[in-house]
Amino acid sequence: MAAAAHRLGAALGIASLAVCAGRVVAQGPSDRPTFRVASTLIELTMTARDGNGNPVTDLRQDEIVITENGKPREVAFFRFEGAIDNAPAFVAKPLPPAVFTNRIEYTPGPPRNITAIVIDAVNTRPEDQMTVRSQVLSYLSTIPVDARIALYRAGERVHILHDFTDDIASLRARMSKQALEATIQTQTNITVEKPDIQDFLRQAFDSEYLQVLELSNKEIARFEELSNQQIQDRRSNLTLASLEALGDHLAGIPGRKSVVWITAGTPMATIGAGDPWLKTYERAIRDTSQRLATQGVTLYPVEATGLRPVELKLTASGRGDSRGSVSPTAQRAATTGANQPASLAALSTTPDQVRLPSALDLLADVTGGRFLRNTNDLTAGMKAAASDLRSSYSLGFYTPEDADDKWHPFKVQVRRPGVKIVSRQGYLGVAPKQPREWQASDWRDAANNPLRSTGVRIEVRCVLASGVVRAEVQLAADDLHLREMGAGLVAEFEIAVAEKTADGLSGLRHEALAFQLDARQAQDPSAAKVRFPKQWPIAPTTTMLRLIVYDRFSDRYGTVDVPVSHLQGSQI
Repeated sequence: MAAAAHRLGAALGIASLAVCAGRVVAQGPSDRPTFRVASTLIELTMTARDGNGNPVTDLRQDEIVITENGKPREVAFFRFEGAIDNAPAFVAKPLPPAVFTNRIEYTPGPPRNITAIVIDAVNTRPEDQMTVRSQVLSYLSTIPVDARIALYRAGERVHILHDFTDDIASLRARMSKQALEATIQTQTNITVEKPDIQDFLRQAFDSEYLQVLELSNKEIARFEELSNQQIQDRRSNLTLASLEALGDHLAGIPGRKSVVWITAGTPMATIGAGDPWLKTYERAIRDTSQRLATQGVTLYPVEATGLRPVELKLTASGRGDSRGSVSPTAQRAATTGANQPASLAALSTTPDQVRLPSALDLLADVTGGRFLRNTNDLTAGMKAAASDLRSSYSLGFYTPEDADDKWHPFKVQVRRPGVKIVSRQGYLGVAPKQPREWQASDWRDAANNPLRSTGVRIEVRCVLASGVVRAEVQLAADDLHLREMGAGLVAEFEIAVAEKTADGLSGLRHEALAFQLDARQAQDPSAAKVRFPKQWPIAPTTTMLRLIVYDRFSDRYGTVDVPVSHLQGSQI
């Protein structure tokens, strides 16, 4: 019965959209190139510097060469982003009454070219966070007047400490009040206390004493290793989930999106003492890097531990992990006899150990950023991001390649001698053959995420009457995955409304919808909007609504928060 009701709801949703098909409206003028049928526009940013490291600010479009798989691609548009903006502080456009949106031009924040400073509390010790806070406060007093910066903290979830602004005094005030946060189950240093029963073992087993002791130590080491590996897995998952949440949050901002990630790092691989198999996180890290690059995010990882002497402490009988460190416990175990095997706990992976930079290098290289290491200046990433912006350009090209869910590398080169170009390395050709169904946990995560997502741009006008919210929803058509069907294009997505009270999430419902553009509209989806009415009854205790739109083929989503108190007396 429930499944039948869900199908009926989906069918009604499709029908209601079909009725509204004639209400597609045109957008205002845009600096984006005209949409080409059967092609995909790839947008990116790059930096250009001369042999002395100075910004090159006068490149021309005809000097740029783009190749994809060895095939030349025409530059569709080209724009210099590095000019100093002496205009007044950015002021968001006022919204009409009872209208809510996640579109960047209507929300607090810059129209383009931003820097996000992220303090990683998953991997960074509180004492290192204190140093980070002090140095960031000092740096904020020196940044250019046109810089647009936001502050975030990545823990169990990513939290906004301060949204994008060019009000540096406000940023400093918020940063100075920021509390330190303990690392979240990140210290893989679980050890099992060994009971002092050696005299008992000698008396009970006599000649077999050494064998029994060795077996006991091996079992203890195995337990420690499995426990610590689970903690390491969780830390890696939290780290990558935080970065992807930031990517979703920043997806709708045009221009250069620089993320300065101040972190103690995350490993590319680990290896235990008792298990000879390598545990690698390389595939997950690469996948996250590629998704961030496709969203236009440029990553600047900075080692929060600063400059420290490298003491690998490796021995012939002790194994290190990908961060190149063996704890003194492991070293003692390796040198005091074969009957004291080292465990993963002994081969410590705690945040205070030295890390090899492979994972952070990969994240920076794929996204077109820089990894700042071996420095006690923890603001180096912010300085690098600000410097790179002065030499940055936005550009794009069309690719006729079929979307295939694979990574497509490309190269950006310049014909002018002595100029070095740095950009991201490719894009993901997202094209699932079947829509991906979000599970209940996916919907809850989207509803509870402190960060709003701009992957699908949404505008909604609401009115509340007799416990029912009536809404007119409008989506940017080119944020949706459009599939050819007949003479037009079809988008399939789901819409949900989450109800929240002071105690948290109290209700969540969603339904599947579809929308079809006719042949004329399909020629340029960037000039179309998807518009349709919806209504939802809500509980009298609800204080906040979150509207979620999820594209079932591209796996992108957008969110808009609607305070119920702002709906009283509103009119459509």
